[in-house]
Formats: sequence, C-alpha cells, structure tokens
Amino acid sequence: ILSLAIVIHLIVQYREEAEKAAEASQKELVLQTLKEKIAPCFFAGFTTSLGFASLLLSNIEPVSTFGLMMIIAMVVTIVCTLLLFPALLLLFPREHVTESSSIFSGVMQTAQGFCTKRSTLIMVFSTVFFAVSVFGSLRLNVENSFINYFASDTDVHKELSFIDKEFGGSTQLDIVYTPPKTANPDKNLLLRAGDVQTAHSIQKSLAEFEAMGTTLSVVNFTQLAKQLNNNKPLTEYELTAIYWTLDKNVREDLLSSYFIEPPAQLRISARIKDSTENLDRGVLLADIHKQIQAQGVAPEDYKLSGLFVLYQAMLDQLFTSQILSLGAVFLALGIAFCLIFRSIRIALITIVPNIISAFAVLGVMGWAGIPLDFMTMTIAAIAMGIAVDDTIHYTHRYLQELATHTPEEAVARSHRSVGYALIYTSLIIALGFGLLVFSDFVPGVLFGLLTGLAIIIALIADLTLLPAMLQKFVRGPAAKTAER
Repeated sequence: ILSLAIVIHLIVQYREEAEKAAEASQKELVLQTLKEKIAPCFFAGFTTSLGFASLLLSNIEPVSTFGLMMIIAMVVTIVCTLLLFPALLLLFPREHVTESSSIFSGVMQTAQGFCTKRSTLIMVFSTVFFAVSVFGSLRLNVENSFINYFASDTDVHKELSFIDKEFGGSTQLDIVYTPPKTANPDKNLLLRAGDVQTAHSIQKSLAEFEAMGTTLSVVNFTQLAKQLNNNKPLTEYELTAIYWTLDKNVREDLLSSYFIEPPAQLRISARIKDSTENLDRGVLLADIHKQIQAQGVAPEDYKLSGLFVLYQAMLDQLFTSQILSLGAVFLALGIAFCLIFRSIRIALITIVPNIISAFAVLGVMGWAGIPLDFMTMTIAAIAMGIAVDDTIHYTHRYLQELATHTPEEAVARSHRSVGYALIYTSLIIALGFGLLVFSDFVPGVLFGLLTGLAIIIALIADLTLLPAMLQKFVRGPAAKTAER
C-alpha cells in the first residue's frame, strides 16, 4: 500500500513533466521526475518510518516487533520505488500526455477556493475540531474482554462462550493465600482451622461476582471430608491425619495444586467468564482485592496471579505505550521537519494537520466508546507517520511555487499538481487498510477502518488547513514585492 502511494507521486510528476516538455526523451523525463521527487519521496518514507519506530518504545513485544518489521518494509519500499521503478520506466517509450480533467477537479477547486478566501474560517473550525477530539480522547479506556475480539458468529467466539457456560469460565485467576505466622505454632498441625476458614471466606466472597465461574481449593476437600463424616466438620488434627494417611501419589494429584507446605500456602483456583456482559477487568480485579481484604486478609498475605491478571497488566500498559508512542512521534517529526525545511516556523505549521488527524481518530474512538487494545493503540502513531507523507509533498511543492509566485498562486498551482496525487494516494491507502473490514478479528477490523479514517482526515487537513496556514504565515519574495 505504501509502495503504491510513493509510485503514484512519481507517476503524477512524470506526467506533469511530459505535458510541459513535449519533445523531451524518456530518459530526460525520468531524470527530471527523480530530480523533483526524490527528496520529498525519500523524506516521506523516512518520516513514515519514524511513525513505526515509535512502536519500538512499547513494552508489548508484538507491538514493538510490528514496528521493527514495518521499518524494514519501508526501507525496501524506498529502494524499490526510487531505483527499480524509474529503471523499469526506462524500458518503455515515453508517454505523450494530453491535459485531461479529473473526477476530483470539482473537489480540488472547492478546496482551493476555501484556502484562498476562507483561511481564517478554516483555522477556527480546525481549532474547534481539535478541541472536541482531545475531549473525546480523554474518554478512552482499554479493551476488557478477550472474547469480544471475535465476531459473535465465529467459531472462536462460540467455543469460548460454550466453555464459559458449560465449564465454569475460560480465563484462569489464582489467589495464593499465605497464612500469617503465629507466635507458638503447633508443628504437628499441617493447617490451622482458622486458615481453612479464611480460605473458605475468600472463596465464598468470590462467588458473589457475576463473572466468576468455578472456584476450587482445599476448602472443597474439607467439604468432601465433612460429607463423608456424617456432615460433621473435621478438626484441624483430623485433617492433618487424613492428609498424611493418603497415598503420596493420591496426595500430590488431589492437593498439590491447592496446598504447598512448608511454609503453608493455599491456592484458590478460579475461572472468569469472559462472555459476561459489560465485563470490566480493571473494576473486577479492584473489587476482588476489596472483598479479600474485607475478610481480614492483609495485602501482603495474598497475591493474585494467572492469565487474567497477566492480560490485565498488559492492557494497563496500553495507555502508557500510547502516550509514549505519540510523544515520540511528535518530537521526532518536529525535528525531522526542522531539518527537511530548515525552518522552525514551517516545521510547526506542517506538524499541525498531522497532530489533528492523530487526535481526531483517538477522539472518534473515545466518543464512540471504542476501547484501546493491542491493535488500535498503534493507530494514532502509524496514521500520523503515514499521513505526514502528503504534508511533505504538498509543502515541498508550495515552497517551489512560492519562489516565483504569490502565496495565493502557489496554493492554486500546488492544488492543480500535487493535490491530485494526494487524493489518489490517500484513497489507495485508506482503501487498502479498509480491506481489513473482512476480517473476523474485531480489533483488526477497527484498526483498518480507523486508520483509513485518519488518512482521510489528514488528506482534508492537507488540502485545506495546511495551505491556509502556509499562505498566511509563509510569504515568498513575490508576495513581499506585491505588498510593497
């Protein structure tokens, strides 16, 4: 997708050169095309790589690996498009281009008219839009149900739902309780009655949660022993005697998963029903901690573990990773723009549309209630890294035109040339990511749709807000002469 985007910029430039120089040879056209486009195409690929490089800062291995692989892919893309494509083009005769209208001519003229006549209105609207997006991004939360990653009609969703309903839950949660030491412990006792009672209280309190499925511990063993003893509870000495009279293999098979000695530790094995409606993992974990401590258990005497806790801990890192990635992208692109355009003013102007597009997609997620997960957390940084390509191409062309034309004329000429390439490339990228809508993996669908949305928003900003700001704050020699 990204290779196609760069190639389209080269094709549009080639046809523009062919239209201007009707007698030029194919070699001359290709060389002139490269002369005009090699710098913006290279810097566009470089800044896209910066967007993906920000994912390397994530502590989540699949995310950082994805960033690394995409950096390698961008290197291959740049080499192929700037070397292989021109070389292949030389194998064919030159193309005789005649001026023709585009289906986007009306859109381009409307955008150009707004830029030159309504620049203040565009900037005011963009400010309001950005504020709304920021408020929406503050409503973001993390995904909290693995089963909802898959469409309800998929086999994975159906099978996980079946496990939840018929087998008492699909996600493991362990509570390891370490009874506090006493001043004068009875060394003959394996487990005190009070410790068993505490474990029973913990297990009973867990059953109060709607999302809690099956729970197992030594408490179930003592309840079975009680039934075998004519429904009379066994003393702690009787429990110890039964424990040691059991065959070693039977003892290990039945109790080793729930009881460790010495020192004594009790493990309560629970299962969470992921299919529970409106399940919030963070709230559930917090409530479990409260319930356990309400039984008189000190925080240092127990520990939660298992896949449920691990998964939630990974989700909790999403906010940190998101902020870190975006911050790194903003800083890296700001520095890159300063080096590319050799102007702090132009760098600040060019980064604004991309910041708006990044926060726009986060705002949409926040207002629509779409949570962050392992795929959607990468959207803002990736979209900004990709969308910045159009910004570079447009700004590069505007500065070229500004050398001999007024800002208004430079905007008009930029729209009539590179503006069409921006539309073509953005639509190709958006449609390419949009193909993920056919996936059964819900985060993949959202990733494709939201990335495509971010690209379209960036395109609109690059054809309206960017020209309006460049026209207002970046004036060339021709404009200064006219003003005098």
